[in-house]
Amino acid sequence: MIKEILKQISSLDEDAFYEFQASNPLCFKEDKGNWLYPMLCAFFKTRGCSEEIKKLLKQLGTYLHENAKQHPMWEVTVIDKSQCIDDSYVEAFIRELQSFESDKYHFKDLNSPYKTKRFTMALKSITKNSVMNLMHRFGDFNHPYILAEIANSYILSGDFTSGLNLIYRCIKLSNEYPNKFWNSEYGLMGCANALRHAVIMCRSTKGIDLNVILSFLKLYYLYTSKLCNVSTDDVIQITAYANRSDIAFSNEAHLIFPLGCNPKLLYISDLYYANFCNDFAPQYSEITGNHFFQQSIKYYQHASLWPNDSGGYVDIEDDTYNEIVNKKHIQAIAIAYSYFKEYEQGTLRINKEILNDVFRIIANEIQTNYKSFYKKVLNFKENGYF
Repeated sequence: MIKEILKQISSLDEDAFYEFQASNPLCFKEDKGNWLYPMLCAFFKTRGCSEEIKKLLKQLGTYLHENAKQHPMWEVTVIDKSQCIDDSYVEAFIRELQSFESDKYHFKDLNSPYKTKRFTMALKSITKNSVMNLMHRFGDFNHPYILAEIANSYILSGDFTSGLNLIYRCIKLSNEYPNKFWNSEYGLMGCANALRHAVIMCRSTKGIDLNVILSFLKLYYLYTSKLCNVSTDDVIQITAYANRSDIAFSNEAHLIFPLGCNPKLLYISDLYYANFCNDFAPQYSEITGNHFFQQSIKYYQHASLWPNDSGGYVDIEDDTYNEIVNKKHIQAIAIAYSYFKEYEQGTLRINKEILNDVFRIIANEIQTNYKSFYKKVLNFKENGYF
């Protein structure tokens, strides 16, 4: 159907369509197909076109929208290509960011609650001047992915104030519905990353209402879930499942999930999918040392991060491991969809005044208790920084 409509447009104005193909080759790549419709519409709007072409563009948009609606819970399981935006400029930002990053990783030890288990984060450094240059060149785009990535660089350097301002801008974008980034893979990534930072910062700050943290967690779960379902990038999809498993394992999980839902079973399922969501996932798991599948099996067998004699969910649950993984995968989508309905209706969105108050409280915490805030947010072991 899509090819047929494109052929008809080409037959009506062959020169224009050839010009479009030549100037926008990216959107004809299979993994960049989300950009085809917005690029095509923008091209003919700028260039001008006949009424016949306008009707064909409208027909294409209707087809893409109706095709998306054929999927169960489509709002959280697929990208509606009729609502996509052309944010291909984000790729120029990514190339620029990568050119500024150091070639080699440096490793930071994280504080661990376990005496015998060590956690290490691999990071690539980037100079503050480079970050400021990125902000100068790309900050005006007001795109969640760009803002969240720059914010992450500031936060890892300990410049929480600069990072907080960018996270605030991201949250304002992700807090609104509808928003143009809901059908953008880069937009979903940026919103999810910003919400993750917001949750961590709220947990690290005294005086933040628990209900605000729960709202942030629900939004984080919603954006991460859609990213799990729609991402075409191996590493992004793996990371999304791993991050969602962290939400299920959090102290607040029982407060955001439906009554009777065991978050730890969602945790088991998400770790499995982090390891097996695509062909590259097992290899990625081994390279990074995360061993998602082993973690999932261990928790199923022992209901704990550490082996014990309790019997775990093997004895507690009637379902087998595979049945738990499959059922909880479906339930996770249903939970995300319930959050989407709250989001759509406005009950999940955070009031503007409350949002402003929360970020003022965090900003004050940074100013008055910087050392404590640093330790909580970054969780790095002391290594001479102070």
